[in-house]
Order: sequence, then C-alpha cells, then structure tokens
Amino acid sequence: MRYVDVHDRSEIPVAPTGWRYLDFLGGEAELRAFLVPDHMPRTAFYEQHADLLDPVLAPIYQHDGIAVRQDASYALPGFYIVSFSHQHRAMDDMDLVSHLRGTFVMQEVRRAMREVLDIRYIHMHYEEKPTASANVHYWLMPVFDPGTQSSPPITRLNIREYLRQFRFREQGPRIRECNDRMKRAVETSELLARDRMLATVLATASGRIQ
Repeated sequence: MRYVDVHDRSEIPVAPTGWRYLDFLGGEAELRAFLVPDHMPRTAFYEQHADLLDPVLAPIYQHDGIAVRQDASYALPGFYIVSFSHQHRAMDDMDLVSHLRGTFVMQEVRRAMREVLDIRYIHMHYEEKPTASANVHYWLMPVFDPGTQSSPPITRLNIREYLRQFRFREQGPRIRECNDRMKRAVETSELLARDRMLATVLATASGRIQ
C-alpha cells in the first residue's frame, strides 16, 4: 500500500482525484499517511489494515461496532476517540441502540480517564462533514493550561496549536503507558459485560420507543 512518512500533517501531499491520504501516528517520522479511496472511513481502514499501524493505535476497548483508541493523528497522551464501525453520516442518522451505547461507553471511558490518568478536564468534540468518508466519532481531548490544572474556555483554546505541541517521538512511551492503564481500568470495570447487558435491554425497548 502506498504511503508517505511526514513530520506534520501540512507536509502530506495532494492526493490524486478520487483518493486521499489518511494519516496515523507512527512510521519513520511523526505520521504515516496511507493513500486510500476518498470514500473510505478511518474505521474501515482500522478493520482492514490494523497490521500496518503502530501498536499505540490498538483499541483499549472494542465490542460490537464500538471502539475506543488513542487519536490517530495527534500524540496527546490520553486523547481517546470513540468510533463506530458502521458508517453513520450524522448523529441523528444513528440507530437508537448505537447512540445510547456510545454515550454509555463515553461516560465510562471519561470516568477512567479521571480515575486512573488524573485527567481533570476534557473538551469533547463532534463534527459533521459533507465528505463521503464522514463517520460519527467523538473526541475526548484532555485540556489543561501549562503549569496549572485549570481548563481554558473552548473559545480561547487554539486546538490546532495546542495539539501540535505533542510529538509522537517524545510522547510515544506515555501514550503506551496510558493505554495500558486504561485497558486495565476498562477490564476491572467490567465494561464489556455491562455494554452487552445494556445492548440487550435497549434492543428490547427500542421498538416501543421508536
């Protein structure tokens, strides 16, 4: 598969028509960007080509279409993405069970971020895009002012500049440590069993709600 290794997303070349570069932490620099069809969601790449990616991008939780893993592009430790294998173009396009399960998983992951990583504040992001590859996912991004434990208002935070402070060559060991601790926390919380139970209850109730 064709790819380029770059130190910054701004270095990724323009893709041919009908294609795009999909970037991931790792490679010989900071990011390895693979050339993929422009309609391919990132989750599809994970499912088909996980063996090509750095182990830091392995999920800390995965079950029945929902996965939680380190953000693919930015090396901020403890920056987790909750994503869905089935492509949903927008939140209101999702089936009720997937939406409510995703919300439950996000709450449990956020709880673990606070309890085992001591992440006091996050900004949660969600966006909708017109591109064919768009798929619902949620960013759980740790946020702090340098030297303090406070969180800057979202209107004051320059997200691009904030995230560019974190370089994979420096932060890789810390990301691995965070992932290991989060995996243990998820297992201890019995999230998988509770997720399964919730899915069963919701599937039974959704017919009456919708």
